[in-house]
Amino acid sequence: MLKCAKLAHMVKLAVLLDDQTLGLRPLVDVRRAEEVAWSATSELPDPSPFLGQGEILLTTGLETIDWTTEWEPYVARVAAAGVLAIGLAVDLTYATAPQPLIDACRRHDVGLFEVPRDTTFVAVTRQVARLLQAEDESSTRAALGQQRELTQAALREIGRVSCRERV
Repeated sequence: MLKCAKLAHMVKLAVLLDDQTLGLRPLVDVRRAEEVAWSATSELPDPSPFLGQGEILLTTGLETIDWTTEWEPYVARVAAAGVLAIGLAVDLTYATAPQPLIDACRRHDVGLFEVPRDTTFVAVTRQVARLLQAEDESSTRAALGQQRELTQAALREIGRVSCRERV
């Protein structure tokens, strides 16, 4: 009997946040079950035109040092672009995430996590890439397994039909 395997296995935000090697610290811990599409880095005051659905936005907040009320529209824009979560590097521009950023992320249902000083953005992006590649390879193996099962079932059926024709 053929079994239908689920082919799409996506990387969930929780997998990245729970990766102890990265040391990410969730502050607004929402949307953990959602799929991560990619990780982007930007220091632009409005990176939204360059972002897409399911992305993680990494930033040091360099251009935001004097922000007070600007966090609200910033988060609203990146949320509208489909950003899943924001990763803010700490111990650079900010010792910890500013409260107005935390509040805006809560209001717009955007995850927020701190990226410790010793974790590079490249390390986060590489881990996202590794996780996505592993899931892609898993899906490919599952698809090949299904194809093999279908081929074997078809060959068995051909064999049965061929036997009936001889009788």
